[in-house]
Amino acid sequence: MKFDIKSWLIIVLLVAVIVFGGMWYFKKDEGSVQRVKDLEKEIVDIQKQKHDIDLILVALKNNQAGIEKEILEKTAQLAIMEKENARLSGQVTISKQNLDALRKKLKETQDKIDELTKNPVKREGDDLLNSLKNNTK
Repeated sequence: MKFDIKSWLIIVLLVAVIVFGGMWYFKKDEGSVQRVKDLEKEIVDIQKQKHDIDLILVALKNNQAGIEKEILEKTAQLAIMEKENARLSGQVTISKQNLDALRKKLKETQDKIDELTKNPVKREGDDLLNSLKNNTK
């Protein structure tokens, strides 16, 4: 079998590729190996941080649920208090009106007493006798 230049060139290139490929495969670059180890360590650290954050997230979700429940309870209590406040405000208004009416009657009575004190009713004769009869019964 006779080889021409093209065949020899292909064989030489094939051998060069195999030799350099083998050298690259078996040589193991120390920088690359160290970089892979560093990246693996970072991955482990990131996974640990993720786990810690997941635990914190669960705790915060539980805390949020408790706070939301408390907000609902306080809102219900506030609604009850507002209803009671409205009822008591109505009672205060009615009591104030009654107090004003009583003050008006008291003033009228006081004015009548003052008037009678200053100008007592003078009764004479039959009027005096009838008045005494009515007041002594």
